[in-house]
Amino acid sequence: LRDNFNVTFELHNTFASPSVALARTFDMMAAGSNPAPVHGIVGPLLSASAGPVSLLASINSLPVVGYAATDPALSRKTERGISTYQWFSRVIPSDDQLLHSIFQACKQLNWGSVSVLYLDDPWGAGVAEAVEEQAKKFNIKVGTKQKFTPG
Repeated sequence: LRDNFNVTFELHNTFASPSVALARTFDMMAAGSNPAPVHGIVGPLLSASAGPVSLLASINSLPVVGYAATDPALSRKTERGISTYQWFSRVIPSDDQLLHSIFQACKQLNWGSVSVLYLDDPWGAGVAEAVEEQAKKFNIKVGTKQKFTPG
C-alpha cells in the first residue's frame, strides 16, 4: 500500500427498502468527492435492493459486493454470456448453489419427497420455484407447497 493511504466507510440504513437503497446510492454517487469519492459499495442486505443498486452503481463502474443477497438472477448470464449485473459480486452462495447442495443431501438420505413452506414475497416465490427446479433435477417430488405471510 502507498503511504498516506486512507479508507473511509459510510454507513447507510436502507430499512430493507429497495427505494431507500437506491436513494442512498444515488446520493453517494451524486456527492462525488465530498467528503471522499466512492470506489465501491458493500451491501445492501437484500437481493431486492442489491439488483437495482448494482445497476445504478454500474453507471459509474462501481463494484457492489453483496454479503447476504442470494438471488440467483444477480449472477446469471444471458445467452451471449453477459451478466445484467456485471459490477455485482457476492461472498455468499446463491440460492441455486445452496439448493443444489441440499438436494444432494436429500438424495444421499434417500428422500423421495419434500415440502416447501415459503414467504409470500418475490424472494420467497423465487426460492420456491428454484426448489421445484432442483427437486426435478434430482427426481425428488415436491409434495406440498405453501406460502405464508409473517405476523
